[in-house]
Amino acid sequence: MKLGYQLILLVAFVALAAVAITAGLSYGVTSQRVQHYFQTEDAENLASESEQGQRGRYGLAFNRSAARLNLLDDLAAANLRSAVIALFVALLAGAFFTYRLSHPIAELTKTSKRYAAGERSLRVELKGNNELTDLARVFNATADQLEQEQTQQQRLIADIAHELRTPLTILKSELEAMQDGLMEANSDNIEELKEQVDLLGRLVQDLRFLTIAEAGELELTTGELNLDQVLLETVLAFNAQAQAKKVRLETALEPVRLEADKDRLKQALFNLLGNALRYSPEGSSIHLELKRDKRHAFISLSDEGQGISPEHLPHIFDRFYRADAARNREQGGSGLGLAIVKAIISLHGGRVWAENQAEGGARFWLELPLTS
Repeated sequence: MKLGYQLILLVAFVALAAVAITAGLSYGVTSQRVQHYFQTEDAENLASESEQGQRGRYGLAFNRSAARLNLLDDLAAANLRSAVIALFVALLAGAFFTYRLSHPIAELTKTSKRYAAGERSLRVELKGNNELTDLARVFNATADQLEQEQTQQQRLIADIAHELRTPLTILKSELEAMQDGLMEANSDNIEELKEQVDLLGRLVQDLRFLTIAEAGELELTTGELNLDQVLLETVLAFNAQAQAKKVRLETALEPVRLEADKDRLKQALFNLLGNALRYSPEGSSIHLELKRDKRHAFISLSDEGQGISPEHLPHIFDRFYRADAARNREQGGSGLGLAIVKAIISLHGGRVWAENQAEGGARFWLELPLTS
């Protein structure tokens, strides 16, 4: 029950209790004492008619006055008793309802203090359906979210350290080998070191991009463009790589115009197509399709590879996630490409997801809102 309703019921209960007790005691005294008073007065009136003399009349008046005073005293005593009892009932009811209201607040306060002191596993356990239990649920949900974010942050830091450690280790070991004369400082070895430096540079750049995008600080330079033309340019840029790997690039593109950042869209498409080409076997095909409805444009990119295990599908757009932990960086990149795709599409107000095809291989979907 809501707190407002509980307070209203408390006030109503105390008021009704006071009225009921006062009315009950007053009625009891009145029904007995007033009735007795009037019966006595009637008897004395009859007696006064038969009695003679001044002394009899004075005695009768004195008796009537004394009876009235006794009646008033009894009524006052009854009202006092009713007031005391009503106060006692009100105190009991107030104490009960105060405990009912203050106990959840005390629990919330105590848990919040312990949570702030570092006991992050604590949760508030309250029963009922009122504002305080709603607040407890919000507290628990916030604590769960913070715990999840903290876990993700710790994993992210560990992943960054892991990604940086390998190229740095290679750089250090080969430079030391050159310094000790164990490795010749020729153009091939220097080129290999340069590749590791380039890998570090790409990793740092990608991390910076994701950090800025997820903080909402990445600005898009949008304009009207032909999405089908952008997709065609992307496919043409990968033609040489596809031919070298003997993979066919097929397209089915409807004309679509929308408002978007061309460079960022190309960045996302390059990551997506490069990822598909990396895991497509020789002699297979990659199919790129563009279609639309009244409100959205849909881009699908399907390959004929091994597909994605169902347990990995919900995580493939996470940073540093690799469905195959055994893949090295030359095969699997840094694990940031799909996360960048998701960030760019989200900034355009769209969404991205992946699925496995019944005939084999994976299919990636991009959904973008149309301007008209």
